[in-house]
Amino acid sequence: MSVSPRSSRKLTALFCALSVLSVLPASAGPFSFLRGDKEAKFKAAEESWCGQQIADARAGLTKRRNAVPDIDVLVRIADLERLQGRYQAANKALDQASEISRANLKNVDGDAAPRIQKVVAVYYAKGNLLRSQREFQSAEKAFRDAKDAGKYFLKPEDPLLVRSSAAVASMMATRGDLEQAHQLCVVGADQVITHIGSNDLEVAWIDEIMGFKFAGVESYADALKVYRHQLGIRETSLPPEHPDLADTHNRIASLQFELGRKEEAIAHLEKALDIRLRAFGEKHPFTLRSRENIKKAKKGE
Repeated sequence: MSVSPRSSRKLTALFCALSVLSVLPASAGPFSFLRGDKEAKFKAAEESWCGQQIADARAGLTKRRNAVPDIDVLVRIADLERLQGRYQAANKALDQASEISRANLKNVDGDAAPRIQKVVAVYYAKGNLLRSQREFQSAEKAFRDAKDAGKYFLKPEDPLLVRSSAAVASMMATRGDLEQAHQLCVVGADQVITHIGSNDLEVAWIDEIMGFKFAGVESYADALKVYRHQLGIRETSLPPEHPDLADTHNRIASLQFELGRKEEAIAHLEKALDIRLRAFGEKHPFTLRSRENIKKAKKGE
């Protein structure tokens, strides 16, 4: 079934907008970033959780040549790179996914929704990458692009669309005062809880913003409450080796120190180290940083 002329124009506009995401030359090809130092880069980490996850995902790319599922794998690789702090590599994977998405949008025949859903997924992953780096304004734009891309073709309750809308609200919250931030975050969280569930990871991201805002005004007890809620969601929804759990433990530790609870803070730092050892291995910079944090905490620095 062909799409209507109106839908065709929307697809064309969306295709043009999506080109902003990609900075790779047209000759790069959708799998060019697999070449080069792949083996050397990941061999040392393949025993770790992240290393194995990336190895499995990359192996999947060589077996699945259909453009639509490849986008899912590339987005997965980008998220794993993000978790390890390899933001440039994450962005490169998303550029590859964007390139495939643009190619898919050229075909206006058939049901547009599955192709648009992949576009939304790429924008949403881009927003995740940017908010991980505290680039909130750029993240908000990426989430708005995801929301705008999907609103004409996806159902309002589509999980990606719901998460994108909630993420826009939480990114807006970073700019307002505490009361405005709280109102926006409540709206975003309510959307996700209503349509997806209370343990969805987007709620944990909203907790991140509220914790950030509370800590910014030195309301450490409130920030601690929020991050404990975030920890509960992540422990329920993520594997025990997932690096985001370590990040939450580190934030809780920092707040415990501010509240004068040194022993509790060190306990959370040690949990973060244990997760990072399993996630990254012994020599990853995040693991080394965790060890250094514990040393400094015990010395009272």
